[in-house]
Amino acid sequence: MKTLARYSIMCCSVFSLLITITIYEYFIENTSTAQSDCDNFHQKSEDPTPKIVPIGPVEDVSECTISSCMAFANCEKLTVTVKNVSRSAKFLSTPFKKLVHAFRNLPFYIDSPNDDLIGKTQACFTMINVDVLDRDILSPTTLAVVPDFQTVLDFMRLHPETNYLFLNLFSGTYPDYSEKVDFEVGKAILLKSSVSYKTLRFGYDVAFPLVNMWKIDVLPKPVINFRTSTKDHYLATFKGKRYVQGIGSETRDLLPLISNQKDVVSLVTCEHNRDEWKKQLNSIEMQQCEVSIREYHRPEYDYETLLLNSTFCFVPRGRRLDSFRLLEVMRASCIPVILSNNLVLPFNEVIQWNRLAIISDERILTPLPSYLRNVPAERVMEMKQQVSFIYTTYFSSLDSILRTTLKLLHGRMSVGAATLPKWMWNSYPGALFVDMLYSSDPTHFPFWGQGHDLTTDRFTVAVVQQPNEDDASCLQILSTLSAGRTIKQVVFASLRSESSTLSEDAFQPQVQFKTIMSPFDVDTIVSKDSPFVMLFNCSEDVTRIHQKVEMLMGVSAEYRDRLVGFNLMNHFLSSAIANLYTVSHDVSDYFSIVNVSSSVHHKYYYYLLKTYFNRTVTDQIRQKPECVSVFLNMLVAHVTQKPPIGLRLRSEHPETGTLSQTISEQTAREDDSSEENRLSLCVQWFRSVMGYIPLRHSNAVVTAI
Repeated sequence: MKTLARYSIMCCSVFSLLITITIYEYFIENTSTAQSDCDNFHQKSEDPTPKIVPIGPVEDVSECTISSCMAFANCEKLTVTVKNVSRSAKFLSTPFKKLVHAFRNLPFYIDSPNDDLIGKTQACFTMINVDVLDRDILSPTTLAVVPDFQTVLDFMRLHPETNYLFLNLFSGTYPDYSEKVDFEVGKAILLKSSVSYKTLRFGYDVAFPLVNMWKIDVLPKPVINFRTSTKDHYLATFKGKRYVQGIGSETRDLLPLISNQKDVVSLVTCEHNRDEWKKQLNSIEMQQCEVSIREYHRPEYDYETLLLNSTFCFVPRGRRLDSFRLLEVMRASCIPVILSNNLVLPFNEVIQWNRLAIISDERILTPLPSYLRNVPAERVMEMKQQVSFIYTTYFSSLDSILRTTLKLLHGRMSVGAATLPKWMWNSYPGALFVDMLYSSDPTHFPFWGQGHDLTTDRFTVAVVQQPNEDDASCLQILSTLSAGRTIKQVVFASLRSESSTLSEDAFQPQVQFKTIMSPFDVDTIVSKDSPFVMLFNCSEDVTRIHQKVEMLMGVSAEYRDRLVGFNLMNHFLSSAIANLYTVSHDVSDYFSIVNVSSSVHHKYYYYLLKTYFNRTVTDQIRQKPECVSVFLNMLVAHVTQKPPIGLRLRSEHPETGTLSQTISEQTAREDDSSEENRLSLCVQWFRSVMGYIPLRHSNAVVTAI
């Protein structure tokens, strides 16, 4: 009986196995047929999201590299131009118009002989004004099809002598928010935000920062939120949306779990997309959302206040890998804690993000508070300083971001000048102020080479004749300076409307003597090996000039990157006229400007003054020689973020009192209101060029013993 039962069970098992195998084979066969039918259906049906169909056969550009796809012919120098497409110009969004305006203001910008899509271009990089900034089809400003894009592709194939640029901030749409753009890129370089390691063509495309194009300034603005404290009110904070469904919700849902509402605060709200979010929640989830919403809107948890009072700020991904929060956090000098796996951080090939940010796995949040509490205070301070430096230099304006992008791209090609090493990008003053066409030797710049002994060098002295100074006084000062043992050469420039009669034969100089048309040209005749220039006016006191020369030499050896001088001025906001700055010789409390007369500075700043701005600004600068003091002071302050160095000689009858009372050089200028008015106009004009006034105040003055 037992044997029969065993045989019956065995037969049933074999029968069941045969039936299972038969069903499986039938399922596989029908599934593949169904899949094939489904694929055929999708190939025949129209995609609900309109795409731009490329013209002709599509080249395989997925493996584009510098050597295989980039054009080198026009790239000896960094240049960029913009090509117009007549029909597309009618459909440009406001952010894209802002972008094109910023491109045209760059110093690298050159006008194309034909702005339209006609003929060749002589620029290294070309931006075509087709608006692909936002390709989210749900965005109100996004067109389903970009006008004339096929014409653009044809032009790109016919004219491969330049490198084309496309900038895209948003791609894909709800619910998956794909990283892939819906237009044919071809061999163009894609500047892409929210891009992952899977889709970026490394060494070719650029990870671009996700910026709010509606809010970002075109020109730089000062960062005033730098905090020196290593202990803030909060250790780490987050305030933002949580998505009740769809991509991007996982990390934001977990952040409240690590909050203790004391030193770690995470505030989330379910409110988004009008009231659609309410339809996705049950009653219990709705109650939880109502509690979090009340906490979220408490006045003491203001967003900006949290950023400015936190040491670390959580930066989780949004619907896409990146979010506006990264730059908002950096602007507040808060150390970002980046929670977005696979995100390629902006300009990652030159910026060392591990020096300024904590990059953590978005799936593992529980250990984060403990880890952040154990970061040493010294490390916190270093990271805060680096956050402020990197943001100010590379992300604070659209101008800075575009300069960084183009300099990075040109540096890849190593054409015409050496590539900037990564340490230059990540240390003072930053790569944007270093032009390797000037020199490939770092010691030739004012920022490095402090170990070089300047006291063994002989300096160049430039004497500038002001409109109200006669030839006799200039002859006396030239004769005195040319006899100095530490003077290498004397340069003379006259600002008088009529030509000066002074020549080398008039005083028989003991050193080299040259005449130049403008003080702005002094950098062209000064050696890079002895790059410091002293400037004097013809009205200087010749009895004390050698004392000044010796003191200028000694102090400039310690402060290579600063303006150093005797004649001090101050700028302040006018109380009579709104938003107007006034220059004054009253330095009773502090000063912010060193007049170039009786001063010393590095020749590189003259070079930078003529190359850092676009051609229109540079031409106007050359037409304002009376403003040279203001221009140099503002440029140096913009580069160094530091005040100038003031000097004074020991008076024969020193007076105790204010700074202005003890500086004899200032007394002769106290009533010179016309000069103050003139310099005030210079400040206002250069402010419009730079976007802000970078001048820094100081009350520290070096006095001769």
